[in-house]
Amino acid sequence: MALDEGVALISLDEVKDFINKSGDEGDERIEAIINEASVMVEKYCQRGFLYKEGVEEEHIGRGGEYLWLRRYPVEEVEEVKIINIESGEEEVLVENDDYVVINKAGYVRRLWGVWGENERVIITYSGGYKAEEMPYDLRLAVKMLVASLYKKLQAKSWGEVSRSIAGQNVEWAAELVDNQMGEILKKYKSFGRRVGNV
Repeated sequence: MALDEGVALISLDEVKDFINKSGDEGDERIEAIINEASVMVEKYCQRGFLYKEGVEEEHIGRGGEYLWLRRYPVEEVEEVKIINIESGEEEVLVENDDYVVINKAGYVRRLWGVWGENERVIITYSGGYKAEEMPYDLRLAVKMLVASLYKKLQAKSWGEVSRSIAGQNVEWAAELVDNQMGEILKKYKSFGRRVGNV
């Protein structure tokens, strides 16, 4: 399986350097793990990380002042359209008159009121991290996950907490890696606030 450029948060070379692997034997397996690990991280964090243009998300107003987008930081909001659920009437809103975008945090704030409970809100925007902007700690967490999954497939003993080797107790890395990944990913996690497709 080849690396999926629309999914993979890191490159094959990054992982091979991280796990200190040379040669191309097993590259397809590593690429498949990178794809899966990237999807796992996005699901865990409940957001999309890779930059995409023309993302269309549908939200229900729910009477709040904010709508949270799934793919941020937000580069640009192209359109915000409201559709009245009962009447079917449509209205295109104007940025800075009807709403403002908080780009880095990834939300759209309604000015002079709230997003109505009887409104479908369709937001078309561009957002996420471009490859060169992907935060280093996020890349590290994905590399750690890929390395963990790769080693798990390579060794039946992966996941042991400790083992006695030559009379000495050796701590195994699996639990430590999980804790470190969790700490890194915690700051990127959207705590259930998002609605729509990644």
